[in-house]
Amino acid sequence: LESSLSAPPSHATNAAHTMILTQCAACAKPLAYDAPRCVRCHTRYCDAACQHEHWANGHKKKCKKIQRAGGAEQFHADAKFKEAADAAVAACAAEGVPQDAECFICGCSINSMPRSSEGIVRGCACRGTMGLAHLSCLVRQGGGGGEGGGGGGG
Repeated sequence: LESSLSAPPSHATNAAHTMILTQCAACAKPLAYDAPRCVRCHTRYCDAACQHEHWANGHKKKCKKIQRAGGAEQFHADAKFKEAADAAVAACAAEGVPQDAECFICGCSINSMPRSSEGIVRGCACRGTMGLAHLSCLVRQGGGGGEGGGGGGG
């Protein structure tokens, strides 16, 4: 079994990080902060039996992909970001975006190239077109790294 159990770093070195994955990947039981995890991708489990079961049921095929994405926490955070971004773009499209709307951050028309295929969302509670922005512009302005799985915007 390539993905053996190991304890995470001590609380002192990891105190600034908050776990977003709080359930065993195999059985969904609540996890302690120091729960065992996959050595490669840091997917967390309540015990070795759950890890072996999860490995046999498909984790083996996903482990390297999760590791390349920055580990289990980052992989799942990026997936949640994409899900929320897609929902925000769909909600804005359902409201009906005027054809002449402009991104309030970059000033480009929502139909101008190369951004015409990019999602537009309502970045604030403003009415009309004043609160519309490209999703990438909001991410870049906020300094977030959700898009593209990296840090530093964009």
